[in-house]
Amino acid sequence: MLAPYMKYLITSNDLLRYLYNEVSVLEKMAIEHELARNQALKAELESYRDTDKQICEALQEEFQPAACNLDAILSYSRNNRFQAEFSR
Repeated sequence: MLAPYMKYLITSNDLLRYLYNEVSVLEKMAIEHELARNQALKAELESYRDTDKQICEALQEEFQPAACNLDAILSYSRNNRFQAEFSR
């Protein structure tokens, strides 16, 4: 647990967890405190936000993999399902 104003080294992983609301209340306070003081950290978070937005937009576009790719995946799955059952 972090004390509210404890010095804390914010990592890229911390920023990603913050972006996806996966931090504790105390971690959130520490990250927000550091974001208010550190422009480089704030820019890194904005970069992650932009990337997340681009990914979401790309996923919303109609995406249809090529039939040959689907066939290869399904074939691989069928062939390896039995191997997984026998290896137990």
